[in-house]
Amino acid sequence: MRRKSIRPITLRRIVEVVNLSLNYGKIESELLSNTLNIRKRRAKELLNELRDMNLLREEKDFFFPTENSKCLIELYEKEDWKSFHNLLVENNFFYRLFTETVFKNPSLTKDEILNLLSSKSDLHFNRTTIDILCDWAERLGCIQRNLYNGHYYAIEELSLIHISEPTRPLYISYAVFCL
Repeated sequence: MRRKSIRPITLRRIVEVVNLSLNYGKIESELLSNTLNIRKRRAKELLNELRDMNLLREEKDFFFPTENSKCLIELYEKEDWKSFHNLLVENNFFYRLFTETVFKNPSLTKDEILNLLSSKSDLHFNRTTIDILCDWAERLGCIQRNLYNGHYYAIEELSLIHISEPTRPLYISYAVFCL
């Protein structure tokens, strides 16, 4: 059964925990708590979230790496952010809904994203959830935030929209400037 809300977790922490699971072969909340110097309850939350993302497999009180774990770390090491993004889209329902919403709408504020997601899903989206998902997508280079008005837009749309050759260099220069 899928959770109705997402636990706050950064991409860095995802990579860190998955890497620990690969290094140890299995991991449990006490080991994670001691290794990362976090509370045991938080360690359990992280492990459960990674299980829900198909990055860990749970057996009794232990969590084991999956094929997705190995793939995630390989993509991270290769800095293949597009494939990393695709892995998250395939394995995290919240991220999938979020990216679909941003990609289907040309320019949205966080509040607009929240309203759209809340209206079309029985999942619980809140400001923290949107902050997390925006952070993931920004770091993976899939969306950008306009610094002046705070609107988010999909970067990949640049390659999907036909831009006439005379305007293409100016448009691309603007996109690079925004990075």
